[in-house]
Amino acid sequence: MTVSYLDRVPLTKQEQRLHDQVQGLIEPDQRVRIAVEVTGSGRHSTEVAAGLLTALTGWIVPAAVGVTGGGRFTLAVTDREVLWIGNPRRGHPRDIAARYPGREVIGEVNDSTGDLWVEFLGVRYYAHASFGTELSRLRRLLGRPVPYSRRD
Repeated sequence: MTVSYLDRVPLTKQEQRLHDQVQGLIEPDQRVRIAVEVTGSGRHSTEVAAGLLTALTGWIVPAAVGVTGGGRFTLAVTDREVLWIGNPRRGHPRDIAARYPGREVIGEVNDSTGDLWVEFLGVRYYAHASFGTELSRLRRLLGRPVPYSRRD
C-alpha cells in the first residue's frame, strides 16, 4: 500500500491542535482528514489592519469586531463527511453547525501564498497563512488542479 501525500506531510502544532479539537466533536470511528479555520469577513490581513486602526484611533472599525458579515468557522473534512463548525473563540471549535455527506459542497480552493481561500456552498472564505498547507492538502484530496501557473 502506498502512502499518500496527505499522510506524509506532518501537521504543524496549530493544525494538530485544530485536528484534535475537531476529533473530540465527532464519532470515535471517524478520522479528521482536513481542518481549516476560515473567516467570512474578508482576509485576515483586513481584520488585523482594522484592529490596529481601532487601537490607534479609539474608533471601532467594523472589520475588527467581525460585524462585516463574517465570523470564524472551522471547515473540516473527515473520511465520511464535511463539517461546518462554529468558533465562538478563535481556534476553538465548539458546535457542529452542519454536516454534509459529500465533498461537492466545497468549490474552488486557492492555496497560493498570500491569497488563501476556499469556496464553501458558493461563498468564498479566507484562511490564515498558517493553514496554507492544509488548503494544499484539501486541494489534493479533492483532486483539483494547481491554481494559476504554480507547480507543486
